[in-house]
Amino acid sequence: VESLRDGRITLVADGTSTRADGSLVSLQGLRVRTAVGVSRVERMVVLSRSELLSTFEGLGARLEVGLPFLRGAGIPLPAGLTLEQLAVLDGAVTARGSITLEPLDYSALLEQAQQIQADFAAPAATSATVDTEGVVEEQPAGTSQGSLPRGV
Repeated sequence: VESLRDGRITLVADGTSTRADGSLVSLQGLRVRTAVGVSRVERMVVLSRSELLSTFEGLGARLEVGLPFLRGAGIPLPAGLTLEQLAVLDGAVTARGSITLEPLDYSALLEQAQQIQADFAAPAATSATVDTEGVVEEQPAGTSQGSLPRGV
């Protein structure tokens, strides 16, 4: 969000997309000015009266021109969130609504935490005997203790 004024916000976006032939198309600094509202029936934050912005500078002046879109956009609200009003005033977004918090099942949370702890617990320690002097004992022919014969 670049600015919040006059009941509208200016969104700035950078993006990259891949075409059907595999080539990349990138867009940097796309600026869209839009009004923000709420649709209680459709349970959406609505971006309406959108304009693609172009800025021209020269001779000590800056001119900003908006090309209107024919369509708006909507952002669906989560199930527990209800918005009654959403407004952009004096550089701030103000919202009025309610949030419904579902009760927590603490026994299920404890069970999940214990399962995660068990999954990431360190493996049991094992012991090994290491010959620190590097002495190799000869094994009688025909017996094997998992070692390779000499010279291999």
